[in-house]
Amino acid sequence: MNKTYAFVAVTKTNDGRVVAGVEFQRLTDEGFLPYWICSWVRDDLKSPSIRQAVTVILSESLAAVDPEHTEVEFASFVGPFNRHAEIRDQLRLYARDGLNVRLRFEQRHIIVRRSDALELANDALRRGTTISMPV
Repeated sequence: MNKTYAFVAVTKTNDGRVVAGVEFQRLTDEGFLPYWICSWVRDDLKSPSIRQAVTVILSESLAAVDPEHTEVEFASFVGPFNRHAEIRDQLRLYARDGLNVRLRFEQRHIIVRRSDALELANDALRRGTTISMPV
């Protein structure tokens, strides 16, 4: 099975903006290699809950999943990932046919060690713009 691993960091600023970083990786013979990064700052999401923001950001990021992959597993330390069934069910509505969506809660230090997701979120905050691009 071809699978994408996506590491997610989402935070809310003091003024209510939502920033996020997502790093998409595939497993190769050399280990996990990034192939796409997304870095969001969303002014239009002021005052939603983190759960609402996570759902919007992840549904938009589904477009970056490798078209040859049949599964994507999002991992994050963000609180809503502990109660992920509702988010997963909503994401399945946005996923292309044949793409299985899984969510997994991970400790913050694991996300930081395995990906640049937190750095991508901080970068979005510094730049004030959103990017989504191949690595």
